[in-house]
Amino acid sequence: QYHLMIGGEPVGSGDMWERPDQYDVSGRLKAGENVVAVMAANHGDAPNPAGLVLRLWAKLPSGQEVVFSTDGSWVSTDAPDSGWEEGVVSPQDWKPVRVLGQYGIGPWGSGGGGITLSPIERARPYEGVVSVPAEVLGDGWRVLLVSRAIPRERAARVTINGEDAGGFINQPYRLDVTGHLRPGENRVRLEPLAPSQAWLVAVPPD
Repeated sequence: QYHLMIGGEPVGSGDMWERPDQYDVSGRLKAGENVVAVMAANHGDAPNPAGLVLRLWAKLPSGQEVVFSTDGSWVSTDAPDSGWEEGVVSPQDWKPVRVLGQYGIGPWGSGGGGITLSPIERARPYEGVVSVPAEVLGDGWRVLLVSRAIPRERAARVTINGEDAGGFINQPYRLDVTGHLRPGENRVRLEPLAPSQAWLVAVPPD
């Protein structure tokens, strides 16, 4: 579970470790130094692996790209003082984070829950518009989003018409999206990387 802040202001939160969340923070950044802070917790009745991964990517008007990720330069504490989320910290109370490895390592990768496997240098989402006949959204019908393999990855987040619709983790790349569709045009997006092909399959009532 996490809460993400920039400059002391909340950006977003979540508790789904299986896939990364994505936020547009262009309106929250300022020229010069920006403090990115995360409050994270790993719940459970017994000890279990915990990790945090974050990447910020920006493209300036000049075309220059700015990228930074969680790494050994980050510091952490389990007893933060007031103002920590704004970068006001006592250095003696904060310690360098432990670097576990590249994004996607086990137990979260192929040896465990199936989170995406490779460090993503740059997202290349798949997005398209499909027209859905009203009759296939009737009682008893199901509409499945089906995808071919996703290069370098075993997972994808799916949004339909801008709303979260779930996602894939490992094969088969198939997701019931019936409740997220509307008659007529629908915009479908898979991220962070595009499959070679994706389509909808309408399944009639038994």
